Amino acid sequence: MSSGDGAGLMPAPNRPNFRGVSTTVVPVRIIDGDTIVLDWLGDNELRGRLDRCWVEDGTSMDERAAEYLTQFMGKPLDCVIRTDVDDKGRPVEHDVGLLSRLVQRFTFQRALIWLWEPGEDESINDALIRMGFATLNKPKG
Repeated sequence: MSSGDGAGLMPAPNRPNFRGVSTTVVPVRIIDGDTIVLDWLGDNELRGRLDRCWVEDGTSMDERAAEYLTQFMGKPLDCVIRTDVDDKGRPVEHDVGLLSRLVQRFTFQRALIWLWEPGEDESINDALIRMGFATLNKPKG
């Protein structure tokens, strides 16, 4: 995956069914095992929720996932901010412009994101699932 300057609209690697803005971010604070605060473009904070990576709050998995995320604090990461869904994961109409969707992200201060270490194929989202700290979706019930 190639890092961008926040202006690149591209399909996410290994996830051809959604589109997003490819950029570089720096994690600055962990909220919990699947939510992290990112510095974007040097002066914008963005609260990112790891997409398709669910961790139940307050559990030992949540603690382990958050601990895993600490290794990325302060390090530049490749990021795709999803632009095809709203902050709750609901599809948005195709006539809504990219700028409007990004403004909405900052309004709610939450975006659905995918993170990668530069040069790595496996996303951090997928690594959390592979290690058993997270599940792909929120369990029903």
